[in-house]
Amino acid sequence: MDMATRNTGLGIIAILMWSSLGALGFVSAALDPVSLLAWSFLAAGLVSGGIALVRGDRFEFSVFEFGLTCALMAGYHVAFLEAFKHGPAVPVSILNYLWPMFFVLLGHLFFGFFASKGALIGTMLGFGAAVLLTTSSSETQQSFEQPWLGYSLALFGAVLWALYSNLRRRSAFGGTASTAWICLGAAVICFAAAFVTDANSLLINWGDVWIVAVFALGPAGGAFFLWDYGIRHGDASFPAVAAYATPILSTLLMVSLGIGSANWTIGLAATLVTAGGVLATLKRPPAKGGPSLSPD
Repeated sequence: MDMATRNTGLGIIAILMWSSLGALGFVSAALDPVSLLAWSFLAAGLVSGGIALVRGDRFEFSVFEFGLTCALMAGYHVAFLEAFKHGPAVPVSILNYLWPMFFVLLGHLFFGFFASKGALIGTMLGFGAAVLLTTSSSETQQSFEQPWLGYSLALFGAVLWALYSNLRRRSAFGGTASTAWICLGAAVICFAAAFVTDANSLLINWGDVWIVAVFALGPAGGAFFLWDYGIRHGDASFPAVAAYATPILSTLLMVSLGIGSANWTIGLAATLVTAGGVLATLKRPPAKGGPSLSPD
C-alpha cells in the first residue's frame, strides 16, 4: 500500500469516528456534557499538542479568530450532547447533519462564498428533512416532555459547526498545531463553564473514564487530526465524497444498537440530508465577486 492510499484511509477512519458521535451522545446522556467535553478536549489537545511539538509545528494566530473558533467548537459539541437529554436520539443525530446546508447558506450570506442553484436545492432538501423529523409523531418522541428543545439544540449545534467550518475555511492557520490549540482552548472554556455552574460535575467516575477516552481519541479529538492529515497528504476527493454518507452510517449504527427504531420517516429524512449534503457542495465555477463554496 502506497503512502497516499494509506493517508486517504486515515480520512475514511475519521468519517467512521464521526458516524459514532450520535451513538456516543446517547450513551453519555447521563453525564454532564460540559464536563465530559472539558476532559475530552484536554486529552485530545495534550496528545496532539505533544505530537505537534515533537514535529516542530508552529501555530501563529489572530487572538479574536482563535477565541471565536474555540468557543464555536465547544458550543457545538455541548449543544449536540445536551440535545440527547431532551429529544429522540436518531432524529437529533440526523438534524445535526444539516450543518453542510447551513454551511452553504451562511457562507453565501455572510462569508462571501457563492452557492450554485444545486447547492441551494440541497439546502432546501435538508430543511425538508428537518420539517419531516420535527413534525412527525412517534411513541419515542412522545416519551420526551420537550422534544422540540432537543431538536432546537441539534439545529443550533449545526449552525455553530457551520460557522466554525466557514471560519476555518477562510483561516490561514491550519495543521495539527492549530487544531491542538483549538482543542485546548475549547477545554478551558468547558472547564470554566463547568466550574461556574457545577464544579462537582468535573469529578468523573472511574467507570466513565472510558467514555472520555473514546471521545478524545474519536469524534471529539482524534477524528479532527486524522481528517486534517488524510486530506492534506492523501486523495482529498474520496474522503470528501464518502463524508456525505455520515448521516446514513450514523443512523444505521444507532438502529443496529437498538438506540432507535427504523421507519420510513427516519429513512427518508436520512436520505434527504445525505442528498442535500451532496448537492450543497457540488463544484461550480466561481461567480463574479467571490469564490465558490465548493471544496478546492
